[in-house]
Amino acid sequence: MLTVDRFVDDESDSPDVGSCTAGGGMKRVGQLLAAAAAGIVSILGILIVMPAAAAQERVTASEFDISRLGAGASRQVARGLVKSGSRIELRSVLNVPVLQTPFRDGEAFAKGDLLISYDCSELAAGRQAAMAKQEAARISMKTSQRLLRHGAAGKDETDLAVATFRQAQAETGVHDTRLEKCEVLAPFDGRVVALQVQPMELPVTGEPVLTIVDDSNLELEAVVPSHWLAWLKKGAVFSFTIDETRQTVPARVERVGAEIDPVSQTIRISGTFGTRPAGIIAGMSGTIEFPAMN
Repeated sequence: MLTVDRFVDDESDSPDVGSCTAGGGMKRVGQLLAAAAAGIVSILGILIVMPAAAAQERVTASEFDISRLGAGASRQVARGLVKSGSRIELRSVLNVPVLQTPFRDGEAFAKGDLLISYDCSELAAGRQAAMAKQEAARISMKTSQRLLRHGAAGKDETDLAVATFRQAQAETGVHDTRLEKCEVLAPFDGRVVALQVQPMELPVTGEPVLTIVDDSNLELEAVVPSHWLAWLKKGAVFSFTIDETRQTVPARVERVGAEIDPVSQTIRISGTFGTRPAGIIAGMSGTIEFPAMN
């Protein structure tokens, strides 16, 4: 309106206005007023449309976030890891060379198969010497006992012979125990994870030589929020999608942890497969998903 008023004032002061008729001047003013009104409407329209578009964009983003949160809350999703129920790291208990290692990394074996053997020829010779010493002590004990019955030997002398014999027996038993460790047999059906020695090597006592797992007894392990305990119980059914193979297999909760981590407010759970498909091995990871909660 200020622009129109200034225009009219300028027109009234201009020497050209006198040449215009009264009708023409009113018509010109009407046109100017209409143009100004249209411009104002256009500006207001822009100002109205822009906030509306921004608001629509915010609503769309908000709806996207809410849908994601809703899906996560209803699906009850967590990460899981496949673990073997039995994993054994065998360590050397003999300071003797390795003789045989029939299985390599990744190979399967059956319960009772020979996993590793040692060259125990020196230990076997030591046992023979212990057996000879035991036999000599036995003969000495019997002689002392016979002499004691005839009064030709004292009781202390006979007791000493008996103690010597028992000591020789114990030494023989030590050799027998060590010889039993010369061959390591598989305690279950499984696979070799890692073989750390080769034949003819002399492993250091106490160092790992072989790691094996029972791949027929696989479990699922997961750490889940502790507030799930409101509905999570033993026997609860869930699905497990494996990252490596993209398979989705059914499983159920076998055990719920005994305590909650107070810092992270989580608890550990263990599950078992309903039907274990081929191709699953220990160490695989994936996503566990419980049915939607109402």
